[in-house]
Amino acid sequence: MSYPPPPPPQGSDPYGAQNQPGLQPVWPPQQPTEPHPVQQSYQGPDQAQWQGQWQQGDVPSYGSPAPIPPAQPPKKRTGLKIVGGVVGGLIVVGLIGNALGGADGDEDAVGQLPSDSSATERRDSSPDPSTPSQEPTTEEPVIEVVADDTYYSFADLQRAYVVAGGDCEDTKELPQPGLTALYQAECPDGSVLALFASEDDMLTQSATLMELAVQSDSFDGLLIASDMWTINPGDSVDVDEIVAVMGGVVITEADYAATGEDEATEAEPELTTSQQNAIGTARDYLDYTGFSRSGLIDQLEYEGYSTEDATFAVDYLDVDWIEQAVIVAENYIDYTGFSRSGLIDQLEYEGFSADEAEYGVSNITVDWNEQAAVVAQNYLDYSEFSRQELLDQLLYEGFTQEQAEFGLEAVGY
Repeated sequence: MSYPPPPPPQGSDPYGAQNQPGLQPVWPPQQPTEPHPVQQSYQGPDQAQWQGQWQQGDVPSYGSPAPIPPAQPPKKRTGLKIVGGVVGGLIVVGLIGNALGGADGDEDAVGQLPSDSSATERRDSSPDPSTPSQEPTTEEPVIEVVADDTYYSFADLQRAYVVAGGDCEDTKELPQPGLTALYQAECPDGSVLALFASEDDMLTQSATLMELAVQSDSFDGLLIASDMWTINPGDSVDVDEIVAVMGGVVITEADYAATGEDEATEAEPELTTSQQNAIGTARDYLDYTGFSRSGLIDQLEYEGYSTEDATFAVDYLDVDWIEQAVIVAENYIDYTGFSRSGLIDQLEYEGFSADEAEYGVSNITVDWNEQAAVVAQNYLDYSEFSRQELLDQLLYEGFTQEQAEFGLEAVGY
């Protein structure tokens, strides 16, 4: 179409009908809302030490085993529940749940380690007043390790790992930016032990680590995971022995990647013929020029697609709409002159949001003084103006006083 001598009024469409092909972060997971069962039920002298302080980002140091808060009798596993709102979490849930589904009834103690705290004995040590007092015994109580047990302190998890054959008498606390563990530390044998406040947190961190393993070499892609703890075993660790004693399930990078592909395949929607055609047409238009979201939907409707198919096609494509705003802004500047505010208004008229339009105009290279000169010349090509009339017109178009004066001088006023 030919362009008339004056520029289009603000809010107009210089292209003609819009419907023609023309210019156009290891999460942070939410903290569990329900308190841990132990935090609800445990009452004891050390309650304030560990119950109220285990908050994310305010982790007590359990690098050394003593003092150890009193442990409660082990809670029998009731199976992992499927939680998590991201695909990675669901994958880890599936892997762990399938592997541990039949282990609920196995309560045999399979390892023992001398403990320096009688509070961890699985027996009632209260004295019987009717029984004559006895001399103190020198025999040390023992801590029993039950497969898939729940550990309420890092020291308990650490001792259980030693029972299973790991070298973890001393630990080195590890930083955990972006991770969800209450506490995690590295053992001398290279294993990393992590304790969590909830199953949700364990699943979130496990999914994050597996994503790192799939995408890079920053994690070796092997985890032993149970309800509320994980172990990333060192190279020399006997993984089978750890699992035999402590329970849990081994998750590998290959398992995670394969399960993720299956999930993606199952989630792929089955498209109708009209949806496929609409997607193809939308992609062709975006290859040709820029569009706003609503502008592209309107264009597809003009092509004869239903509103439902047009909307589906536009949303199906992965489009960066703020980058589309940059493309349309550049096209308008190549076509005619605009002030900055006038170009923002034009992009909003094309269907871009105020933020998208602002971004589009702010990310193009343009000399607004030169734009004032272009607009001034367009007006003079259309009609006669006095200097003051032309100055007023440029100010009305959104140019500053300085830009308008420059435009007048450029055209001989």
